[in-house]
Amino acid sequence: MLKGKNVIVIGGSSGIGLATAIAAAAEGARVLAMGRDLAKLARVKSQHPQLTTVQIDLCNDESVHNAFAPVSAIDHVYISAGTVEAAALLTTPLHKLQAPFNERVFGALRVVHAAVPKMRGGSITFTTGDLVDRPVPGVAAVSAAAAAVESLAKTCALELAPTRFNVVSPGAVDTPLYTAIFGEQREAALAAQAAKLPGKKVGSAAELARAVLLLMTNEYINASVLHVDGAIRYV
Repeated sequence: MLKGKNVIVIGGSSGIGLATAIAAAAEGARVLAMGRDLAKLARVKSQHPQLTTVQIDLCNDESVHNAFAPVSAIDHVYISAGTVEAAALLTTPLHKLQAPFNERVFGALRVVHAAVPKMRGGSITFTTGDLVDRPVPGVAAVSAAAAAVESLAKTCALELAPTRFNVVSPGAVDTPLYTAIFGEQREAALAAQAAKLPGKKVGSAAELARAVLLLMTNEYINASVLHVDGAIRYV
């Protein structure tokens, strides 16, 4: 169902984004993988020549505009980008607490502004995570921004029809993000997460990619949050 479609994946240089870009290309889509890190994008291009790569910074209006400007038609967009940094509420400067909103909420809005005028239907899928339902101390701003993204998707689905808007909400997934967060404790952190879950395993990037492709191709799924989290919300 993606054959010949124009698919943009933001955060497409690693993790779930890269897995989604590869999976969409395997389905016959023309895939534009966007990311912030030029070195990662160069590596993606050398290893996956079926993908076209473009640099983008979701926090910068001009960068988003420039990334989308050469694109004439878009069928589906997936936004996988989003950092997670600890920030205590009372000791972190306000501008740093605002950063997750600039990246996740206003980053999503920048993409919506750039993409929707070039779409006739199709879909845009955002990414949040289990922090929305299972908040933990130290990442309140990230949790709040992710919750705002879920609300944004539902409103966009109503206001910007016929383009569909959905959210994929991963739980613990074995991606480079875990290395960025936990460093040398990565394997221990993944094992601890797996031990909590009924299935005793964490997710893979490929499993999340299949969920994103479902949201792209099933035209009856709209204004929905798809939890692909191994039931982590209930343990």
